[in-house]
Amino acid sequence: MSVYEHEFSAMGSTFRIRLDDISHVKGRAGEVESLFTTLAADTERLEQCMSRFRSDSELTLLNRQIGNPVVISRTLADVLSLAETMREWTNGAFDPRILTVLEEIGYPGAPVTGRSSEGSLSSNPLYREIGRLTQGAIVEIDEPMDLGGIGKGYAVDAIAEVIARFTSTHPLTGYLIDAGGDIVIGGCQHNGDPWNIGVEDPEGQFPLAAALTIPLSASERVAVCTSSVRRKAWVKSGRTVHHLIDPALGASAPTQLLAVTAVAARAALAEVVTKYVFLRGAMNGPLWEHSPAVYLTIAKGQVVSFTSAMQQYISWLHEQMVISELPR
Repeated sequence: MSVYEHEFSAMGSTFRIRLDDISHVKGRAGEVESLFTTLAADTERLEQCMSRFRSDSELTLLNRQIGNPVVISRTLADVLSLAETMREWTNGAFDPRILTVLEEIGYPGAPVTGRSSEGSLSSNPLYREIGRLTQGAIVEIDEPMDLGGIGKGYAVDAIAEVIARFTSTHPLTGYLIDAGGDIVIGGCQHNGDPWNIGVEDPEGQFPLAAALTIPLSASERVAVCTSSVRRKAWVKSGRTVHHLIDPALGASAPTQLLAVTAVAARAALAEVVTKYVFLRGAMNGPLWEHSPAVYLTIAKGQVVSFTSAMQQYISWLHEQMVISELPR
């Protein structure tokens, strides 16, 4: 039995990868190390594409050309297309055109020339495609964007795809990818047990508020993502603000929720579900139709709520958590 582990920093998070293997194939360790090197390089490329903190990233260069045609890579075009789909599915509750707001409340990235953040965002699409290229597209945008959450989810999904291709010729019992709250699991642990995912107590009184156990077959994978205001909240002009912006208000979302954990087929989708629930309190509308309602919320006072679909995965709750029904 072998367990291979690797970690690297990217997109403001530590990416931890674990591969579980019950075979003893000669030379496997070298192949796994080569895989880890590839994954780190791929993630670096994705960060260079989507980071709002890098002054020379594709996204930053796009954000600096408001209203002008810009040639972008196929990767950035794919992420923008995914983000636009999520904007439509959430009726605008998810909208990455919040960069100006984040700058104003004290969460800056690389300098860009934005537009006024007064009032709610436009209902127009995120971008206009002027033309398609073999390796990308030509687009225009009217507002600077932050692709942080959905970008990291996209990156975790991309890592999972590479690992899935690796396992097609190098069978594993399973794998786990953890990128600071964005998790993808596949298969099971080397001893046959399903993966167990801890849900952090956002108030910090206990290490964990809950634990999830998700049985999967060798070919299955699923994403578990958590959004929380615990680590990215600060005081600005005498009031507490956080990084979860409500596009309808152009400000930090007023909410009693402290954390939302969601399970979905892809990390990018689970990321959007957590943000939507944070902003709207529960799932409904087109997003409900396209994603199973599998999520858990934690509000102030250790009040935990969860959907019936999530209940099947909850293997443990801290005894001091207060269970409440989700709002209808």
